[in-house]
Amino acid sequence: MGKLVDSQGYLGDFDVDSTHHFWFTTCDKDGGSVNITHLGTIRAQRGSNTISSPAGISISQNPLSLADGGLHRVDMDLSADTFFIADNDYVLYLFGCEVDTETINVILCQFSIENRLN
Repeated sequence: MGKLVDSQGYLGDFDVDSTHHFWFTTCDKDGGSVNITHLGTIRAQRGSNTISSPAGISISQNPLSLADGGLHRVDMDLSADTFFIADNDYVLYLFGCEVDTETINVILCQFSIENRLN
């Protein structure tokens, strides 16, 4: 079985209240592009704290209107939720996402907010 979601790694150290966009792909078990059947819940984790459906985080499925789909854009407005604060590392993931009849939990990216030395 191939990898169903090609997620991003560490995106960087962001400024407080900044806005960011990144892309990820989804594939069927044979590697062909497919859309997400059921998005599940977007979750964000900071240390041992996790929140579901944080404000300012959204996923646009197939925003380029490709015939086969499989490309998705994540928009992050870190000013929209008080959960996102400086001096912390974060993990953004999908919980209960369905791709090609498989229900999976997948890390989309990792980032920090003003938590690295210049």
